[in-house]
Amino acid sequence: EYIFSFFADLMLGPLADGGTLVLNCPWSDAELESILPAPFRKIVGEKKLKVSAIDASAVAKRTGMGKLINNIMTAVFFELSGVLPTEQALSLLKDAVKKTYKNKGDAIVNQNIKAVEAAIEALRTVEYNASAWAALESDPEAVYAK
Repeated sequence: EYIFSFFADLMLGPLADGGTLVLNCPWSDAELESILPAPFRKIVGEKKLKVSAIDASAVAKRTGMGKLINNIMTAVFFELSGVLPTEQALSLLKDAVKKTYKNKGDAIVNQNIKAVEAAIEALRTVEYNASAWAALESDPEAVYAK
């Protein structure tokens, strides 16, 4: 936990206020409240980050992808970034999947497409109290001394 807290500023520092943070985790909002270290939550709260979560590993397993989450997380990026309209981005991603995996057979192509579609369904917004998180103790040593 201390190492995670130590790197919180390195991980979150570059994010702009109101930026987007995606967590690949199986935890509920309540679980995140107790699992994420206070210094990490403090920065999230101070920056009023838009936090989303997905259990990409569970999506991969459920869609036959094993441990492979690359296309799942790519779909999440397109959904949240707004770089392209989501429908267009996902269509392009599915086309790329077809081209990339065509030599591996239809089953692999279809698993990847299913994973891309399931990613959007599994993505959720994390609800948290930004004011409460921003007010948390910021000194990691003080947090862990308690």
